[in-house]
Amino acid sequence: MEGAPTPESSKPAEGTVPEAMISETSVSRGAIASENQSSPRLPQAPGREEQPGEVDVWWGSYAARTMTPSFVLCGLFSVAVVGVALYLGAWHGTNLARYSAHILIGTVWLIQLGRWVYRVAAINYRLTTRHLYIERGFGHPGKPGIDLAQVHEVLVVRRQLERWFGVGRICLLMRAADTPVVLEGVRDPERIALEIRRQVEVAAN
Repeated sequence: MEGAPTPESSKPAEGTVPEAMISETSVSRGAIASENQSSPRLPQAPGREEQPGEVDVWWGSYAARTMTPSFVLCGLFSVAVVGVALYLGAWHGTNLARYSAHILIGTVWLIQLGRWVYRVAAINYRLTTRHLYIERGFGHPGKPGIDLAQVHEVLVVRRQLERWFGVGRICLLMRAADTPVVLEGVRDPERIALEIRRQVEVAAN
């Protein structure tokens, strides 16, 4: 259950994602091609019709495991802060170092947990036979969906850590827009990208 960004940029070459939009990533084209041969079709989820013949195909949200690497970094940072505080004598009568360490570690973890809760609860995706709906936030559940007939190509972008955790990003290259639409934190992205491609083909006919 998850809107579509529309900032202007130069027209990307066919089959590529602008570097300014997504950096230090690799596009998993082979994985998508492999899924075309082997992945089963996702079962259709029951749902109300938006237009005659339009039904829900897939519901998804930001996968909680996507932020696991950043939680690990927060843990390492906390250990480093405690180490510095111990070196400064934080637990041997130097209150300033101890309290500073507590405040710094607490602030970092509050920010991290807030980011995690927001993304998991507020970023949602919904795929129908004609549209893809992306919701970010809680205030506007009725944002217009992306017309699948206007999608030119569907790509999967994953870093190595994202591969280990089974998540990634799905990029939709649009016919009438210079900037791709990005679905972040998608679990099993090759399989979902394949389903989107199937619906794009149907919508284009």
